[in-house]
Amino acid sequence: MNCLALLVLALVSGPPAEPSAAAASAPGEKPEGRVDAELMGVFEELDGKVGAIRDVTASFVERKFTALLKKPLVSRGVVRVKGPMALWDTRSPHRSIVSLDKERIRIFYPERKAVEVYDLSNGAGDRSWLNCLPIPRLSQLGQSFTIDRLPDDAVEERPFDERRHVGLRLVPTDRALGRYIERVHVIVDRQSACALRAEMFDADGDRTVIEFDDVKVNTGLEARDVELVVPAGVAESHPLGRRE
Repeated sequence: MNCLALLVLALVSGPPAEPSAAAASAPGEKPEGRVDAELMGVFEELDGKVGAIRDVTASFVERKFTALLKKPLVSRGVVRVKGPMALWDTRSPHRSIVSLDKERIRIFYPERKAVEVYDLSNGAGDRSWLNCLPIPRLSQLGQSFTIDRLPDDAVEERPFDERRHVGLRLVPTDRALGRYIERVHVIVDRQSACALRAEMFDADGDRTVIEFDDVKVNTGLEARDVELVVPAGVAESHPLGRRE
């Protein structure tokens, strides 16, 4: 299961999101201090390009670093995104498929012949940021994170060119999210407006790195391409209960 799915499950199983004092704002007002003013021009540039993206397909490599293991846990797969729907197909070392939309998350384990269904209608607060990878919708992320420029010394392992890339540091602004995430570093390709690399630092000291490759935009994906098709005979469970 990819780290985004784990984060969503943690949020929906925990108490409702609660904005921090620094993040609070009156209804209808744009939150102050959440976005570095120097980045506004970049945001407008990237969000303009994101608005023209209808679908994205990319391969990904996810590495989970934890103090309990000497080597990272590595998984590989393909992600497809169309509108609010995303399908994360992890193909190694163990097959699992995560289907994510605004209403629910479904996790299919082919080897176990089981699918888990989680309702997203309660407990997770604003979830507009969920499909932020590999398409970082910065105007939406600014509602859940403070965003500023990533320091040069924080960019590791992958070549970074300021003329072609922009590095962003995201810090959660609500207490519920902050219990699981300390910060997120994202490298975005300015031409495609897609993320090349995302590094999530957990509040417990672990970190997860997701790198995207072979990114393809507007290839004509249809709804069925991002739909989770579960074969007959698969056991369905609702670990957190069914929606009332």
